Amino acid sequence: MKMKHIILITVIALVGWFFLKSTPEIEETDDTETTEETQVEVKDSEVMMENDKTANTEAMEEKDNTEIMEADKDKNFNLSGKSLGNGKVFFEWKLPEDIQTDDNKGFILVRSVEENPIHDGLNYWFRQYSGNREATWVDVPSGTYHFRICALQNEECEIYSNDVKLEVK
Repeated sequence: MKMKHIILITVIALVGWFFLKSTPEIEETDDTETTEETQVEVKDSEVMMENDKTANTEAMEEKDNTEIMEADKDKNFNLSGKSLGNGKVFFEWKLPEDIQTDDNKGFILVRSVEENPIHDGLNYWFRQYSGNREATWVDVPSGTYHFRICALQNEECEIYSNDVKLEVK
């Protein structure tokens, strides 16, 4: 009887360990206060776990019929980025004044090997909270990538920033 309990406890411990390891880690690097300057790190290997394949397929079909609003240079929705080495990429973005409303639910950073990536469920991405204006994406594989960020309104990308092409090392 004791052997069954030991096996049961071991199985429960392994299942718990698996779920802890599979939960995405998002670390806020500014622990003193929450401001618009809060920096967030997310591991690239964990980003795709946020994508549910069924939802992605439905979203992709829906977005095929949706017009993509590109960055308007007059509106200054500007993304800048810098490769920091070791698979880290630092981003900062500036929003147009008319996008900075309480309705803004956050941002989605997207990455692709193709120019002007969109959040269609096929590209790597991760969500940023509405108060953030900078983030560091970690564990990005080496290579040349295009990045953009979109402002969310009602869980949809309302407008996209400029395209930023970076060599990640």
